[in-house]
Amino acid sequence: MKDRRKLLWLIALAAVLVGVNVFSPFTSDAPESGIGVEEAVIGSSQAIPNVTFDTKWLEADKRVRAKDVQRNIFEYGRLVVERRPVNPTPQTQAQASTPPPPKPKPPFQFFGFTQNAASGGQRVFLTDGENIFVARRGDLVMERYRVTEISEESIQIEDTRGELQWVLPLQQQ
Repeated sequence: MKDRRKLLWLIALAAVLVGVNVFSPFTSDAPESGIGVEEAVIGSSQAIPNVTFDTKWLEADKRVRAKDVQRNIFEYGRLVVERRPVNPTPQTQAQASTPPPPKPKPPFQFFGFTQNAASGGQRVFLTDGENIFVARRGDLVMERYRVTEISEESIQIEDTRGELQWVLPLQQQ
């Protein structure tokens, strides 16, 4: 009984769809005037707009540079005005033009430490990202860097080939 109802509903739905398709005014292949669709569009009273790209709008945008805009788009209503000195002194210009060279990063990071209970000697574990080195005060690491001081707060390392020194805090990362 249920299968028969389903079949009747399916037949009714198919009949409605066929009726809509047959009697729909939008399904005709050609307009009633006898001309093709392309001719109907071209011959219509509406003018087809000229779709050329006008480059004069691009020229106007070239005048504004990003460095000239001094605003933050995330702060509404706040205007930032940069104040420049009227006549900067030559000493100020000389200081600004020659910043001190940046100090290179230390070759190691503190990794950990240990202390011998009997002798009281401290050893530190240093890493360069791949290898782990164990050193005491005065030891050379990688035949170049000397551990000069181990205190409770930091380690001092110096480069034996130059005059560079680094202080590494004793903090496990």
